[in-house]
Amino acid sequence: LIVNQLLSNEPVWFACDVGKQMDKEKGIMDNHLFNYESVLNTNLGMSKGNKINYRQICPTHAMLFTGVNIINEKPNKYKVENSWGDKNGEKGFFIMSDEWFDEYMIEGIVNKKYIPDEIKVLFDQEPIKLPPWDVLSSLMK
Repeated sequence: LIVNQLLSNEPVWFACDVGKQMDKEKGIMDNHLFNYESVLNTNLGMSKGNKINYRQICPTHAMLFTGVNIINEKPNKYKVENSWGDKNGEKGFFIMSDEWFDEYMIEGIVNKKYIPDEIKVLFDQEPIKLPPWDVLSSLMK
């Protein structure tokens, strides 16, 4: 859904755990920036669901996707506009790998026109109010 909206030249608001595997000065977000497992001689492999449940990741910052690069019909990186000013990244823009997207991107808001009809029917259901301590409600107050 996010890729479809970006390919239509429409930006996408999103929230992620921005402090993980990121070089703020260079504007790079990639899972292979730091090799913690080798340095600590341990396996840090947890599923994304478990990382969220155990508060290892949570939405800490909102930004804007402004572009996507596609290779062989799959996204491999995203252009991200940050709000930290033009002294970070490339004049305020960052590059995010698709692997980083999969691991640390938590919430995104897309226009309804990009949502398939089989999902749109869920909008008619009674909303589920998340408790304030729920990770997914932290940026949606």
